[in-house]
Amino acid sequence: MNNALISISGKASQLYCHSLAGLFEQTRQKQRMTVSISTRHLPDRILPRKFSISNKIPDTKGCLKCCVVRNPYTGHKYLCGAFQSGVVLLEWVEPMQKFMLVKNVDFQPLCPLEVLELLVVPEQPYPLICVGLSKGTQPNQPVSFQTLDPNSSCPTPPDTDTTLPDSEKPQSCVIHITHLERDTVLVCLDRCIEIVNLEGKQKFSKKLSPELTFNFQIESIGKLSAFFSEPRNAIQWAVKVGSLFIQMI
Repeated sequence: MNNALISISGKASQLYCHSLAGLFEQTRQKQRMTVSISTRHLPDRILPRKFSISNKIPDTKGCLKCCVVRNPYTGHKYLCGAFQSGVVLLEWVEPMQKFMLVKNVDFQPLCPLEVLELLVVPEQPYPLICVGLSKGTQPNQPVSFQTLDPNSSCPTPPDTDTTLPDSEKPQSCVIHITHLERDTVLVCLDRCIEIVNLEGKQKFSKKLSPELTFNFQIESIGKLSAFFSEPRNAIQWAVKVGSLFIQMI
């Protein structure tokens, strides 16, 4: 699954898998304004599937949100998609070069669906599907993950009832969640960023502060890629406030 891009595209909001190498080559050919006829200029539908730049992932129309993760313990890659009636978990099969369905979980997601992230748990074949956050109930536990367990024969959906106590209600203003390392998860709320473990407890280390607070509202957060030499384990992030990006190291 190297050099692949997953998107929700088209009028039907379907999941697609794109070849980044193919997309870059296609752009390069267009920029050169070549008039030669090659397979790169033929419609994808008449090319063999393995040569196609973009491929639909079957049975994924109406997708609301998606996420991907690589299991660091096994190397397996997973794709999760959320729909009006539930979520699906797919696994990348290298010999077939495509995603295959491994689990379909009936679940009525919140509207709008703010949270969808895969959390890899040691000694479990499939990652947990995080569909929400609630406030933590223990010291140094700012959040608690609301998850679906695809490893269970009958996954139990988290309770999203508005009559629940405040500590159990879904957390609002969740900007972003990402599984950084084996036991490190970044949670971005509207005015703070929490570094926690898989139990939602703050993770203390010499390199990362477990909590960063701001006096402004965060709109988005993204990981920065650099083309210069730097330590492999360095993590760079930028938060967006209006048109302003603030870099954090």
